[in-house]
Amino acid sequence: MSTRENEEVKEAMLDRRSPTAIRCCKITTEIIVILIVCGILSLGLSVIIWTVYDIIVPPNVTNTTLEPLEAINITTTTIPTTTTKPLACQKRIIGFFDASDAKEITARRVSKLTHVVFAKIPMDYNGELGIETQESEEAFEKFKSTAKSVETDVEVMISIVGKTSYQEIARNSEYTGEFIYSVEKFLKDHQIDGVDLNWERENYPNNINLLKELRIRLNESQLISVTLPAPPNSGATFHVDEILKYADFVNVVSMGYYDTDRTKTAPISPLYPGSDIGKTLNVNATVKEFTEKVKNSEKLNIVIPFFARIWRNIADVVEPGKEIFRKCQNEFSQIPFSKMKEDGWTKHTTSWDKKSMSAYIYDSETQTFLTFENEDSISQKLEFIKDENLGGLWIRFTDMDDDENTLLNSVTKLC
Repeated sequence: MSTRENEEVKEAMLDRRSPTAIRCCKITTEIIVILIVCGILSLGLSVIIWTVYDIIVPPNVTNTTLEPLEAINITTTTIPTTTTKPLACQKRIIGFFDASDAKEITARRVSKLTHVVFAKIPMDYNGELGIETQESEEAFEKFKSTAKSVETDVEVMISIVGKTSYQEIARNSEYTGEFIYSVEKFLKDHQIDGVDLNWERENYPNNINLLKELRIRLNESQLISVTLPAPPNSGATFHVDEILKYADFVNVVSMGYYDTDRTKTAPISPLYPGSDIGKTLNVNATVKEFTEKVKNSEKLNIVIPFFARIWRNIADVVEPGKEIFRKCQNEFSQIPFSKMKEDGWTKHTTSWDKKSMSAYIYDSETQTFLTFENEDSISQKLEFIKDENLGGLWIRFTDMDDDENTLLNSVTKLC
C-alpha cells in the first residue's frame, strides 16, 4: 500500500471517534484555563482587600492575650538607665554631706561632683535602716531632689553608720538578713544608686562575708563603697584586696594620723612625713601600703577634709625648725572651713610646712593653732592622685565649705 493510501486510512480512523470523546476533551481544556485565570484573580483580589483593610481598620493589639510574667517565672535584671548628662570629672570627686542643714545642699555644689553621699543613714541594732527625725527626712529629700536636678551625671549614694558594729550584724544570720533586705529596699524605694559602708572603727574578720552577700543581693549597676581607716595606726585588721572583690571602690580615711597623741599639734592630713616619728603617718605611706595589697590603685580615693583642727593654749615648738609640731595642754576641736572664714582666721598669715605639704596658722597673741586644707595643699594632693593613678578623692564634708565654694573649686581642678 502506498504512502498516500496509509494517510487516508489514518484520517478515516480519526473521523470514526465518538462525538462524546471530542466534547470531553474540549471541556477539560476549558476547565483548566478557567482555573488558572480564577487563581490569578483570587490572589490579586486578596492582596488588594487586606491592604485596604489594614488601612481602614488598624490591628487591635490590646486584645492579644499574654501570660502574666509572674506565671512565667522569669528572673529579670535591671539595666541602668542611660543618660545624656555629662560627667563632672573623669576622676572621682565624691562629696559626703553631713546634711544637718538642708540649705547647705545646693545644686551649685552637687554639679561639681561625680558622686554625692548622704551621711548618715542610721542602722539599728538588728541591721534595719531608717531616718529617725523629721529634720533628717527633710534634708534627705532635699538631697535627692537636688542631686537629680543638676545637669551633670551624678551618682547618688547613702552612707550607713550603725548603733552597733557591722561585725555584730555579720555574726548574727538573722541580723545579716535584715540588714541586706533593708539596704536593698531603701535603695529601691528612694531610687538611690549605691551605698557606702563606714568601717572606720571596725575589726572585720566577718565583714567580708556580709559584703559578699550584699553584693549578691544588689544589682551590679548599684554601687558599693567601703570607708576604711588608714593603717597602721588604726589598729584594725582587714584585707582590702578581698573587700574590692565586692566593693566598687574604697574611701581611705587618710587624715587624723596624730589624733591619739594629745600632747602636740600636727597637720590634719600630711601628704608626706613632717617628722622622723611620722614616717608612716601620712597620705603617701598609706597609699603605698594599700597599693601593695590592691594592685589596682584606681579603686582608691584619698580624703580632703573641709574642716580645720584648732588648738588653744599652745606652748613652744616640740623641735626647732618644725613649727607645725607644737606642745599643747588640751585636746583639739574641729570647726568647718566656713566657720574658720567667718571667725576671720583666713585673714591671718598662713604658714606652709614644706615637709608635710600642709598649711597652718599660729597666732602667738592668742596662743591658738590651726591646721587645715587650702588651695596649695589641695593642689599638691591633686598632683599626687594623678602621679599615683588613684581613682580620685572624697570630701568630708562638702557642706562645710564657705558660700563661695573655695575648697570645692580647688578640688575640681583635678578634672
